[in-house]
Amino acid sequence: MGVQTLGGLVGALIAFGVTEKTFCFHYDSNPLTPNNYWGSCFILEMFFTMALCGTVLTAGTSFDAPNHYFGFAIGGTVLAGATACGGFDQGSFNPAVTLGINIANYFSAANAKLGVTDGSIDTRTPDAGSWVTFLVAPMIGA
Repeated sequence: MGVQTLGGLVGALIAFGVTEKTFCFHYDSNPLTPNNYWGSCFILEMFFTMALCGTVLTAGTSFDAPNHYFGFAIGGTVLAGATACGGFDQGSFNPAVTLGINIANYFSAANAKLGVTDGSIDTRTPDAGSWVTFLVAPMIGA
């Protein structure tokens, strides 16, 4: 888990260095959910992480190796998760990715952060609820 987290952080920092923009996983960034509602994000993160882990474990422990359909099955699961979540969830499905992207977001200046500030809602930096939603839900699903 440590190596995967380090990879997520390095990848997010490289993306920030190339694009000079960052974002964070925040449950209020979803256009189809009410403000300050994290329930749909939590459930979608949990179930699609469960589907992704199930597919990876099934493909990784199959005795039908080498089989070139394993990558297709895993990619199809990620595509299904991203498509089904649509405007309800940002679709991290991996705590290491969440940790890397959110930490890289703290390194950027305020004008480089993608998100909105609307009254009491600020989606440019993650709040405590976003950290819990996008870190704990995938761990429960896995």
